[in-house]
Amino acid sequence: MKSKAKRFMSLIVTLVMAFTLLSMSMVSMTAGAADAKTYSRIKKYSVDYGGQTYSGYILIPENCAGQKYDVVLVYCGLGGLIRWDQYGFQNWMNKWVGNGYIKPCIFISPSVIDNGKDMASGIGSTPNEYGMFERNVRKQLGSLKEALLASEYGQYIDARKNISVGGYSMGGCASLLAGSLYPNLYPNIASLSPSFPYYTDDGAGWIKLKKDVVFSKSSRAKRLLSIGKSEQEPFPSSYQRYEVTARNNGYRFKTYVSKKDGHNVNLFYREIFVFMYYLDHNTVLTDAQLEIMDYKT
Repeated sequence: MKSKAKRFMSLIVTLVMAFTLLSMSMVSMTAGAADAKTYSRIKKYSVDYGGQTYSGYILIPENCAGQKYDVVLVYCGLGGLIRWDQYGFQNWMNKWVGNGYIKPCIFISPSVIDNGKDMASGIGSTPNEYGMFERNVRKQLGSLKEALLASEYGQYIDARKNISVGGYSMGGCASLLAGSLYPNLYPNIASLSPSFPYYTDDGAGWIKLKKDVVFSKSSRAKRLLSIGKSEQEPFPSSYQRYEVTARNNGYRFKTYVSKKDGHNVNLFYREIFVFMYYLDHNTVLTDAQLEIMDYKT
């Protein structure tokens, strides 16, 4: 009797999984109603607010008059991997919105570099540069939403909503820092293939004490940690350290482990897509589900 029940439950699980995959594949077939050119041009923004300058890149829907959108911060890494104009960030977002995978939103990539280079250019990997990155992230987080609302783009921002934060590599540390310093402002965070200095166990990280690895207590908060199986150190150990420390402090992260790609732009787009889908659908995709989805440009 138990054997029959087990086989029945296995059949039910298989059918549910098959239906889920079929439903997801049908999204692309019904995407004609979506605007395939939601985004056109990446722009630079700069706004003076509260005695300091907030600047970076912004990607906003073209036909935005009278509309209000959620805001998603995307932090680059030290290598400047997310150079939006070079890697066609807007083309990927058009694909995802056009296929109905995500809803239109405003993307912000804040400037975290003050060495005279373009904010998305690489800056190297020395302790001084780690410090520069951390310092510039910290000084913007507390009032970033107010600064954006005071800018020319403020009229298109849904002020009722929290800003979500995703970051890759060193930017993954920035997203964790945002969630720890301002858990009520940034409940939804994604740390994608994070580097090492957010928390280091020895008091040398951006967060010094284990007890301060804290995040939003809201039951609706969405937290994601992701990693690629082919990535080299320090990324796997950082991923594991952050997940275990947060869990021991009572904060659970959803996790995504990619079987493909090393620490490169392909993995970034795979991981940021998983985060964006999670924000809109409250589901963390698997590699099997990603393989049947038309999300690549």
